[in-house]
Amino acid sequence: MTRMSPKNFLRDQSGSATIETVLWLPFFAFFITFFVDVAMIFQGQARALKVIQEANRELSIGAYTSISDFEARVMADLTAMGMAPDSLDTSIVAGVVTTRALIPTDALAVVGLFTPLTSFQVGVGSEMMIENWEV
Repeated sequence: MTRMSPKNFLRDQSGSATIETVLWLPFFAFFITFFVDVAMIFQGQARALKVIQEANRELSIGAYTSISDFEARVMADLTAMGMAPDSLDTSIVAGVVTTRALIPTDALAVVGLFTPLTSFQVGVGSEMMIENWEV
């Protein structure tokens, strides 16, 4: 190892990329984890919508005899996927099945590092016209 004079030490540029990397790496890690959480929340919302739409379709063709059986099935399906809804409301008005669910985002986020992102609920809803209904 050679000794470097203070004048040469101040002019030496080796290692400057390492310092920049150390300064910027936490910033990039923050944004990557943030975007992963946001993407997983939207992906979970899409999965929940698919479950509700399929169940509404089954209810509209008469596969269920009561709304309570229907809601129990939707609740079980969503809970099995790891996103138990805080509320689930189903109604049949004028031949249209309407189902709304509120799912907490902390059940959908993967990292969960950002408290403001995981402290609200995502609403999922679907409507389906009942087939063979009487006027």
